Amino acid sequence: MSLSLAPQEIVSLAPLNRDPSPPEMDQAIREATLAVDTLDWLRPGDTVFIKPVLNSGKPYPSTTSPLAIASMVRLLKEKGAGRVIVGDMSGVGHLDQRPEGCKGRSSRELAKSAGLLDIVLEAGAEWAFFEEAGWDSFYTEQPAPGSHWREGVTLPNVLRQVDHIVSMPRCSRHALLGNTLGLKSVVGYMRYDTRLSTTTPLRAFKKKPPKPTPFPPCYKSSAWWSPPPTRYWPPSAPTWAM
Repeated sequence: MSLSLAPQEIVSLAPLNRDPSPPEMDQAIREATLAVDTLDWLRPGDTVFIKPVLNSGKPYPSTTSPLAIASMVRLLKEKGAGRVIVGDMSGVGHLDQRPEGCKGRSSRELAKSAGLLDIVLEAGAEWAFFEEAGWDSFYTEQPAPGSHWREGVTLPNVLRQVDHIVSMPRCSRHALLGNTLGLKSVVGYMRYDTRLSTTTPLRAFKKKPPKPTPFPPCYKSSAWWSPPPTRYWPPSAPTWAM
């Protein structure tokens, strides 16, 4: 698969205390965002989807910072967004999604446990927990040309209702792949049959790593599938607390 980098990639960091107040987080998110993106792509009334990491019910830093998401919601609303939808579907270890229904703890329950549920609503956004709409509420997206993936990827229909996507992962590790930082956040979009179909190649990768090859430091999901443009990929909340 051939991926190319833009001529210049800009990264912005904003200083923040370890336990920031909501106004302090608002200021940090604003400074870090507007330093690299004026949000001039956002037209009045646009619908924006925020993709956090809700892989479990554990609070930040195991999941995306609630304060950071709320601050981004307020910034997007200020800049003209009509609807802001925050959505995810929790990890296989907590939720078992099947055509006949779901078992385990729901994404909604885990969002509440992680401290995410109420603060997102209070900021003026709405939630989309993908499993709540049912097994058939997903569509199949074909991989972009040049991808090594040969199967379709099942994604939630809500992505067809939005104009832009803001990805807000957290720095993470994976049991099979080691340090994945924010790259595996997109797995949260997938229906469980697609998620589970990735298990075998991942296990093979862990047991027999390929030879090192050059790989762009910034992965963009549009190289794999084609959702509405992911305009901005901020860190979740300050991993680099000062």
